[in-house]
Amino acid sequence: SGHPINFTMSKCEYSSNRAPINLEFGVYRGTIDGCTIVDNSSDAVVTSQSAVSIFTLHNSIISDNLGRGLFWEYYWLADTTSLSIVCNDFYSNLSGNFEGISDRVGRDGNFSQDPMFCNAGLHIYSVKGISPCATSNNSCDTLIGAYSNGCGCCTGTAGNVNMLGIVDLSDLSALVSYLTGGGFELPCNDAANVNGAGIVDLTDLSSLVSYLTGGGYVLPDCE
Repeated sequence: SGHPINFTMSKCEYSSNRAPINLEFGVYRGTIDGCTIVDNSSDAVVTSQSAVSIFTLHNSIISDNLGRGLFWEYYWLADTTSLSIVCNDFYSNLSGNFEGISDRVGRDGNFSQDPMFCNAGLHIYSVKGISPCATSNNSCDTLIGAYSNGCGCCTGTAGNVNMLGIVDLSDLSALVSYLTGGGFELPCNDAANVNGAGIVDLTDLSSLVSYLTGGGYVLPDCE
């Protein structure tokens, strides 16, 4: 009793819970770093300046919770807390991303974009290679969330757009259909990212044409 408490969560998934991560009174330093806090039927994180002296929230995904993303209680009291809220994705929290604290989106590397989970319906919270949370796809140039980017669907080399096991003209047709709104849905974004630039667009089509016509393009290895 009387000793300060340090609370740390690092590289953790906090999902499908009915109560938030609640930093209660007595915590001196609260740190959440590189976590995925998602699909909870409550607020995601609750704390306050009267409970925590130093609060750090870095490199984390806080999304799709039924409550608030970050609820700062007792905000009417004198603010004596040292805050560091940097490089997080606050997205689609039903009751708002923030309450009791100013909106951090657009500041200090924080943003609000679809994290593009590999399969949230199956609770697979790694992110796609084109996710804004993937390394090099955000202004912090870092991985955001608990899991590495890449869904594991791309094997060998990119270019197998239709995932039938071989790169041929049918993959070219599939990519044209996807890019022109013809109805084809990509089964694996990483496989269709033919040039490895992180987004599927017309440059991938050009690369695939070059490969298939002997133009010299070499398909990159899947990550």
